[in-house]
Amino acid sequence: MIQRSHGLVRSIEGEGKGYTRALNLGLAKSDGEWVALFDDDELAAPDWLKELFLFAQERSALCVGGRRELALTQDVLSGLGPVCRALMGEFLQKESTTKCHPKLHPYGGNMLIKRSVFDAVGVFDEAMRTGGCDRDLVLRAMNAGVSMGLTPMAVVQHIIPSQRVTPEHIKWYSLQLGNSIAYIDWRRWGRMKTCMACVARIGQALLVNIPLFLVAYIQRDLPEIQDRKALLWRAVAYSQKTLSLLSSRLFGQDSYFSKLEFRRERESMGKE
Repeated sequence: MIQRSHGLVRSIEGEGKGYTRALNLGLAKSDGEWVALFDDDELAAPDWLKELFLFAQERSALCVGGRRELALTQDVLSGLGPVCRALMGEFLQKESTTKCHPKLHPYGGNMLIKRSVFDAVGVFDEAMRTGGCDRDLVLRAMNAGVSMGLTPMAVVQHIIPSQRVTPEHIKWYSLQLGNSIAYIDWRRWGRMKTCMACVARIGQALLVNIPLFLVAYIQRDLPEIQDRKALLWRAVAYSQKTLSLLSSRLFGQDSYFSKLEFRRERESMGKE
């Protein structure tokens, strides 16, 4: 209706080749100076885009992110620890800043990027079918010296159906995240440093997360139990991806990794 009456919106049908390919297709078909990233399971505040653009202009930033809240009831939120809440996309930025770093930067789903950034660092990596392509792009931009920032004034809410707040889904998200982090680290750091990071993650799992999981289990602290499980699954996926990158012949797991793709979610969860 908007397209017919005002010509403000143009929809593009995807090619069925995954989320990252769809992002690049939309990017190729658009021609604006700025590109906003917004997911189909989000609701934006009325001034969301305005706040991102104003911040970009005021701070001379070429990549800007905002605040993302989870649209869940308080009862559901209280049953989730900080690890699981972040896993589901919660990003409660409280202050405006231009001091971004690899652990604090804009994320997809609430981000405004100047088109010149894509010209400088390239588009989204279509080899990343299990998520994380937004983080990969931002880290490449950061490495290239692109100015960026965060504003809590640009707010979106992530709509999460209650059936997705389950241990099975949390496990799937954790495996997906660990896989994508390992891939990004491999590209950024190379073989040696990624292998060292893998060993460190295994050590952290054995010496920190398993003991804390046992303590939480004894205390029946359900949010903490789920958080520790999520971190352990992340370490497992990171290790599996690292081994696969080391030798796809010896540790090839194409079938396993394909189940972590965005479009495979329902199949992996046993949904129709």
